This record gives sequence, C-alpha cells and structure tokens, in this order.
Amino acid sequence: MSNLTVVEFRQHFETDLPDPALQRVIDGVEAEIAAVIGAPGERTMTFTGGEPKIFFPQPVAAISAISETQYNTTTVLVPADYWLEDGGYWVARMHDGLAGRWGHRAAITFTPKPADARVKVATIDVTKIELQHNGVLYETAGSSQTQMGDWLKAKQRIISGLNRRIGVA
Repeated sequence: MSNLTVVEFRQHFETDLPDPALQRVIDGVEAEIAAVIGAPGERTMTFTGGEPKIFFPQPVAAISAISETQYNTTTVLVPADYWLEDGGYWVARMHDGLAGRWGHRAAITFTPKPADARVKVATIDVTKIELQHNGVLYETAGSSQTQMGDWLKAKQRIISGLNRRIGVA
C-alpha cells in the first residue's frame, strides 16, 4: 500500500496525468525510497557488532528477535538484554554478557514504524522532480537556452537525507 495517495499528492502539485498514471509514478518513487530505507513490514537485518549501539535505517516500532553471535556461539536474546532508544533509531546492549557491547554479529528481526512526515514529504518532492523531468539536459527556445537542473542528483540528495546512519557505534 502506498504511503502517499494521489489525492494527497494533488494537494501539492497540479498535473493533468490521470490518477492511475500518477499512482505508477508515486509507486516508483516509493520503491526508490524503500531501496534506501527499507520497505514497510517486518524484516531481518544482520549487523556487524562490537560496539554498544546498533543503528537502524528508519525508526523501529518493535523488535521480534535478536540473535547475537560471538565467535562460534549464537545466543538468542530476550528483551531484558537490550533496549530501543532515540525514538527507535538504535538499539543498545545491556551491560551484561559482553560488557554492554554487541557480539561479532547480530541478526535483528524488527518492524519499522509507519512512514513519518519526512518520508511523505520526500515522496512528494521526488515525485515532483519525476513529473517535471522531460528527459533533456538543455532546452532552447529562440535565442534562449535553459539548462535543466541535475534531476538525478536532486532525487538522490532528497532520498539519501532520509537514511540515518546504519550500523554500529
């Protein structure tokens, strides 16, 4: 399901595209964003450990499971072994076991929080760029020439701005 509806997008941008065509553009933009911050729904990510905190690409609503590997030993953690902080952007290891540090590797199954306003605004902004881009670098009208902005860099800047640091610290 889309995080941004056609009706919501039309409140920010005027276009003659019919709703199904506009929805396809929005879906494409959301897929680009999901490739960077992850898709909605439960997923498992494996992190290299060794530090006190593990950072997620987007805020986490709930952690279903954590298995921590130190050398050849894998331990399934219980909620008393860790806690979520910073609105769900990182998880810290309790000060037991490995003295408050994660093992060499941690596999974490989690459900991210629903898309927040930042994701919705980024979807709107990148969709606007997609609709305004006409596939040319320069336009000439009479004696006037206009250089189109670097639309790909603008899209990447907006999308990468959503991705907080991932990994350990």
